[in-house]
Amino acid sequence: MSPETDGLDLEARIQAQAMSLGLAGAKEVFVVADGALWKWNLIEDRFRQATKILDFSHGSEPLWSLAHHLHPDSPELAQLQTS
Repeated sequence: MSPETDGLDLEARIQAQAMSLGLAGAKEVFVVADGALWKWNLIEDRFRQATKILDFSHGSEPLWSLAHHLHPDSPELAQLQTS
Protein backbone atom coordinates (compact mmCIF):
# COMPACT_ATOMS: atom_id res chain seq x y z
CA MET A 1 0.00 0.00 0.00
CA SER A 2 1.41 3.42 -0.89
CA PRO A 3 1.18 6.68 1.07
CA GLU A 4 -1.17 7.92 -1.65
CA THR A 5 -3.78 5.26 -0.84
CA ASP A 6 -7.21 6.85 -0.56
CA GLY A 7 -8.75 6.74 2.92
CA LEU A 8 -11.93 5.03 1.73
CA ASP A 9 -9.88 2.48 -0.16
CA LEU A 10 -7.88 1.78 2.99
CA GLU A 11 -11.08 1.32 5.01
CA ALA A 12 -12.46 -1.09 2.42
CA ARG A 13 -9.19 -3.07 2.40
CA ILE A 14 -9.18 -3.32 6.19
CA GLN A 15 -12.78 -4.53 6.23
CA ALA A 16 -12.10 -7.01 3.43
CA GLN A 17 -9.11 -8.39 5.33
CA ALA A 18 -11.20 -8.70 8.51
CA MET A 19 -13.94 -10.52 6.58
CA SER A 20 -11.40 -12.90 5.05
CA LEU A 21 -10.21 -13.73 8.57
CA GLY A 22 -13.73 -14.65 9.72
CA LEU A 23 -15.26 -11.40 10.99
CA ALA A 24 -18.72 -12.30 9.66
CA GLY A 25 -18.88 -15.44 11.82
CA ALA A 26 -17.26 -14.00 14.93
CA LYS A 27 -19.30 -14.07 18.14
CA GLU A 28 -17.24 -11.23 19.58
CA VAL A 29 -14.86 -8.76 17.99
CA PHE A 30 -12.17 -6.86 19.87
CA VAL A 31 -10.23 -4.02 18.31
CA VAL A 32 -7.07 -2.62 19.90
CA ALA A 33 -5.81 0.66 18.44
CA ASP A 34 -3.72 3.67 19.30
CA GLY A 35 -5.30 7.08 19.87
CA ALA A 36 -5.45 8.27 16.25
CA LEU A 37 -8.89 9.75 15.68
CA TRP A 38 -9.13 8.49 12.08
CA LYS A 39 -8.69 4.92 13.32
CA TRP A 40 -11.47 5.26 15.90
CA ASN A 41 -13.74 6.77 13.25
CA LEU A 42 -12.96 3.85 10.93
CA ILE A 43 -13.61 1.34 13.72
CA GLU A 44 -16.92 2.97 14.59
CA ASP A 45 -17.96 3.05 10.94
CA ARG A 46 -16.89 -0.47 9.93
CA PHE A 47 -16.91 -2.40 13.23
CA ARG A 48 -19.60 -0.67 15.31
CA GLN A 49 -20.40 -3.71 17.50
CA ALA A 50 -16.75 -4.39 18.35
CA THR A 51 -15.35 -3.90 21.83
CA LYS A 52 -12.90 -1.06 21.38
CA ILE A 53 -9.72 -0.88 23.48
CA LEU A 54 -7.02 1.79 23.58
CA ASP A 55 -3.61 0.10 23.54
CA PHE A 56 -1.67 0.11 26.81
CA SER A 57 1.20 2.26 25.57
CA HIS A 58 -1.03 5.09 24.37
CA GLY A 59 -3.32 4.82 27.38
CA SER A 60 -0.54 4.85 29.95
CA GLU A 61 1.47 7.79 28.53
CA PRO A 62 -0.98 10.49 29.70
CA LEU A 63 -1.24 8.82 33.12
CA TRP A 64 2.55 8.78 33.46
CA SER A 65 2.68 12.48 32.52
CA LEU A 66 -0.04 13.36 35.01
CA ALA A 67 1.65 11.46 37.86
CA HIS A 68 4.96 13.23 37.19
CA HIS A 69 3.17 16.58 36.95
CA LEU A 70 1.46 16.00 40.32
CA HIS A 71 4.70 14.81 41.97
CA PRO A 72 7.52 16.71 40.23
CA ASP A 73 9.91 16.41 43.19
CA SER A 74 9.24 12.75 43.91
CA PRO A 75 9.78 10.32 41.03
CA GLU A 76 9.25 7.47 43.48
CA LEU A 77 5.78 8.73 44.42
CA ALA A 78 4.94 9.38 40.77
CA GLN A 79 5.96 5.80 39.98
CA LEU A 80 3.69 4.50 42.72
CA GLN A 81 0.80 6.46 41.23
CA THR A 82 1.24 4.76 37.85
CA SER A 83 1.72 1.22 39.16
